[in-house]
Amino acid sequence: MAGVDAIAQRYDWLSAGLGALAGTSYGVYRGQPVGQALGITLCATVVALVLDEMIKENEQKNGGS
Repeated sequence: MAGVDAIAQRYDWLSAGLGALAGTSYGVYRGQPVGQALGITLCATVVALVLDEMIKENEQKNGGS
């Protein structure tokens, strides 16, 4: 359980998920199947978290500038 807590604290799941969910809501509103829209939401959330990790790593590598 400690591993799950460490991952949950390391990333900003709320911001990434809400941003992706906004796009999903629009897609469903326009007639996209819900399952497909949720799959896109999951993918967008993971991409946002990976990009966040890459940015943080780059900032640490370059001295925080």
